[in-house]
Amino acid sequence: MRLATILALLIFAVGTMSGCASFTVEARGGDTVPAPPPETRSGDSTPGPIRIPPGHFPPPGQCRVWHPGTPPGHQPRPGSCSVVEREIGPGDWLLYRPTDEKKVVRVSVYDTGSPRVRVAVRVYDSQTGRFLREL
Repeated sequence: MRLATILALLIFAVGTMSGCASFTVEARGGDTVPAPPPETRSGDSTPGPIRIPPGHFPPPGQCRVWHPGTPPGHQPRPGSCSVVEREIGPGDWLLYRPTDEKKVVRVSVYDTGSPRVRVAVRVYDSQTGRFLREL
């Protein structure tokens, strides 16, 4: 069985068990499967791993708006943070790769009711997606 198929089935199983079918992840071939949101693990206030493919993080020193639940290939392009920040909508995330810490990605999570209210800033490992800390 191909790695992409196994990964898609694993994500589907986790999403089904957690009951969070409103989020999707694009698998190879354009299929979408339910996936849990990366904000929290069930029964725990610690964020789980981020479910963004490492190749979709912005380059060091740049930002990217991320629309949770939208397939990776349909996300806005990365760019200058001062320009990209203007595109943030309610519930969006702003991904930032610091130039001094290239192995991490900072994720600013915005309120679902207002794109100007940041509710959390989380730091993830840019290779594994593992949650490291909250700022």
